Amino acid sequence: MCLSYDTTFEMGDFYVSVLTYRRTEFEEMPVVPLMFMLHMDRLQSIHEFFFSRVAELIPQISESSKVIIVTDAEKVLQMLFSEPGPTFQCSTVVFMRGRI
Repeated sequence: MCLSYDTTFEMGDFYVSVLTYRRTEFEEMPVVPLMFMLHMDRLQSIHEFFFSRVAELIPQISESSKVIIVTDAEKVLQMLFSEPGPTFQCSTVVFMRGRI
């Protein structure tokens, strides 16, 4: 399963982080929001709390060895997902930052 996690730009006095996944059983394979979080700061502890709730509410995600989480190159998220294993950067973010 491929999940995508991203934090929006600041929307007033808060941020929105969203975890999405692709519904591959449909021909169109739409991307569907799985869980949202509204927060005031971009701290690692906030993202840790979010993923602890994901693990609590949807244990299949944390228990599976076949889950990939794609994020942007945000430093806080890189520290959060520092477990050994493959890492991927969103190509849109790489392109927008002029790295391609």
